[in-house]
Amino acid sequence: MILLNNWSIAQRYRGRLVGTAFGLVQSVVWIVLVLGYLSVRVVIAACLFMVLGWVLGQQYDKVKYYSEKDALTKLYNRRFIARVFPKLKSLMDRRQKKLGLFVVDVDQFKKINDMYGHVIGDKVLTELSNLLLANVRNTDFVARWGGDEFVIVSPDIGVDGADKVITRMKEKLEALRRANDWTLSVSIGSAIYPDEADTLEALIHEADQKMYQIKFGE
Repeated sequence: MILLNNWSIAQRYRGRLVGTAFGLVQSVVWIVLVLGYLSVRVVIAACLFMVLGWVLGQQYDKVKYYSEKDALTKLYNRRFIARVFPKLKSLMDRRQKKLGLFVVDVDQFKKINDMYGHVIGDKVLTELSNLLLANVRNTDFVARWGGDEFVIVSPDIGVDGADKVITRMKEKLEALRRANDWTLSVSIGSAIYPDEADTLEALIHEADQKMYQIKFGE
């Protein structure tokens, strides 16, 4: 899954790379078409063009980064998952692999807020986010879907792998609960592409249904 990592890095530096390349092109055009000669002063000016392109691109990357991140947990947000999913789906199709999607929901989160206050409620969400990130592969994507609900997208994983992920998450969450003396539990539902659904919305719906069945014992 190296391609996914490379793609993620390229997206993170896209503005800087494009800005620097634009500065370089502008410098070449300026030198070749306008001046027609090369000197130390011209080289310095060309370098300044590229530095300016890098700085402007860095500002673009920063704005883009925060537009794709949840402010509290620093996880990806729903917008990012919606954007990246079609690319992951195409990659799985080409490699004839499966993709797992997990919905993680905190049980009775309102009760946690009422008992401990919103500061502790935010801490629960932050600690849970850190735990999810620490226990997924570097090719997986973890997002805060909204409120106390999280989504994990795991490329190249099947049913057996999904079951192992859920078991591991449950064990880690139990350890987190004991360490902080919280009344904390979560319900996790999963869906596999393309076996159970073939769109992001349908996978979310399928995983949600399983999650609610677990939560309410249906």
